[in-house]
Amino acid sequence: MDGLYATMTVQNPYLDDASQPLRFWANKYKTAFNEDPAVFSVYGYLVVDSFIRAAQKAGSNLTTESFIKAMDTMVIPPDIFGSPEATYGPKKRLGNNQSRLSQLQDGRWKVVSDYITH
Repeated sequence: MDGLYATMTVQNPYLDDASQPLRFWANKYKTAFNEDPAVFSVYGYLVVDSFIRAAQKAGSNLTTESFIKAMDTMVIPPDIFGSPEATYGPKKRLGNNQSRLSQLQDGRWKVVSDYITH
């Protein structure tokens, strides 16, 4: 299926990725779950990481309201997976409105564009 395009907000993690932090994460994932990670592995990791950040910021008396307040005042910085910065607010619940194009080349996803705001 080489040549197929898809939009993604993160890059697919490969066990032999050129980026040492990404390669390290991918290999730790493989060790923990006995399967290669995929882009959806990264999305799951980032969702849990964001939840933990917000829960810690909300404090020990976590409520729905304190969690939402924490999320609405946080800035989640770009990460090793190539995610753009994310912010939330009462009228912004997706974190960011950016994506970039990836293409299957030699059986692997390769990022082929910068982020595009939509």
